[in-house]
Amino acid sequence: MAKPILDSETNHYFKWKIKKLEEKLEESSIFWKDTTVSNSHKIESLEKFKSQAENKNRALQEEVEAARKMEREHLQQCLKEIAILQQNNSVLRDANDCKTKELANVEQQIKDYTQNNREGVSTVSEPTDESTVRLQAEFDQKLARQKRKADRALKEQAEKHECEMLRMKLQLNKMGGNDQSNKYMLHMQAQFDQRLALQTDKADRAMKEQAKKHECEMVRIKQQLNETKHFNKRVVEDLENKLKEDEVSILKKKLVFHERIQKNHDKDKRNLEKERAKVHEREFVPSVQIQTLLPYKMPMGQPG
Repeated sequence: MAKPILDSETNHYFKWKIKKLEEKLEESSIFWKDTTVSNSHKIESLEKFKSQAENKNRALQEEVEAARKMEREHLQQCLKEIAILQQNNSVLRDANDCKTKELANVEQQIKDYTQNNREGVSTVSEPTDESTVRLQAEFDQKLARQKRKADRALKEQAEKHECEMLRMKLQLNKMGGNDQSNKYMLHMQAQFDQRLALQTDKADRAMKEQAKKHECEMVRIKQQLNETKHFNKRVVEDLENKLKEDEVSILKKKLVFHERIQKNHDKDKRNLEKERAKVHEREFVPSVQIQTLLPYKMPMGQPG
């Protein structure tokens, strides 16, 4: 009788155990079903997030590629602008060299002009006594020539008179000497002496007139020389004043030329600095910042 009771209790226990296991299985099934549904939602959400992340990553990659392309274009543009700036700098250097040469030429012209003016002033301000001495020497030579000519004429006349007297004496000696021939001889001698005296007096008057003309001419020349000296003095003063005015004007023009060159140099320098600043800004374009994609963590439930 004890064995049926044991079987009954065992059956009851197994039934209870089976029921408990079935309940637990049902709970586990419900839990795993809910977990599976939740995990499916999580997987769908993660796949959707992954798709969005991939799309965003592709967009960022395209943006990065576009930024790199733009940066390369900016770099090429900067290189071109640098080449243009170098060319402009070369042109400005050549222009500066040309202006320097032009300034040197202007300074040389100023020096030449100043030297020429000074030479002109010295030439004008030189004493003109040499011309007076030359004219005096010419008049003296002319007067000496005329005096020698008059002396030769008087000498020739005296020689002719002596020859004539000798010829007449010979004729008288042939004719024989008497009172009438002696009177005739004395008369002819007196005529010759008178003629010689007249010619001598005429030559002396001519020499005196020539000397007087010479003195008048020398007075006129000295007066003209004094007037020329005063005129040259005024010319020298005018030239000196003009030279001073020209030096002041040239100095002003030189200062204006230097100021213009300095202004152009400062302007070119400012433009070059601006272009360099633009190139520097383009060389440091901020790169595209890519945000780090972190995985989305969802809470994972555990069975109780």
